[in-house]
Amino acid sequence: MIATINTLLGENQSINIAGFSFGGYVATHLANQRAGIEKLALLGCAGHGGPRRPRGDLLSWRGLLASGDTKQFIEVMRENLYRQMMSSYDRIDELAIRIHQDACIATRYKSRPIARSGGLTEQLEQYPGPVLLIWGEHDVTFTPEYLIEKLVQGRANRSSEVILDAGHWVQYEKPEQINHSLITWFQ
Repeated sequence: MIATINTLLGENQSINIAGFSFGGYVATHLANQRAGIEKLALLGCAGHGGPRRPRGDLLSWRGLLASGDTKQFIEVMRENLYRQMMSSYDRIDELAIRIHQDACIATRYKSRPIARSGGLTEQLEQYPGPVLLIWGEHDVTFTPEYLIEKLVQGRANRSSEVILDAGHWVQYEKPEQINHSLITWFQ
């Protein structure tokens, strides 16, 4: 990945990175392996190893996809979005279902064991640059108070935002607020 970035941007090009969920965990690892990453923004970042607030186990969808039961498949996608990603059912529209469906089908890597095992704290300790950590108030993948204390408090190079009335997929539920935060952060 680093070779590809260096080929595309140039080896000495400074960049900023934002990552969501497991992508935030990957971005943090990348920031520790490539010089010139000036700032990180991590949205609902995985790898914290802290307590979660689950709404229930995710429902199996692969058999429904294989059987062609489109209606039931869409309902399972909707339910899984609510259980893991979104703060309320009323925000789960056709586009959210389609994006989630496409992402689930395209997934080729089981990130959950790595994402839940921890390691983010150690990666962030290695990264000397500024880090913005953003979470939705109702994100089921973490407990806000725990992570702010564990990852942000007492560290001059780290800032945090808890976005009210949003879940894990904070950038989908509150795009204007997230865009504003990221633009301001990366200026």
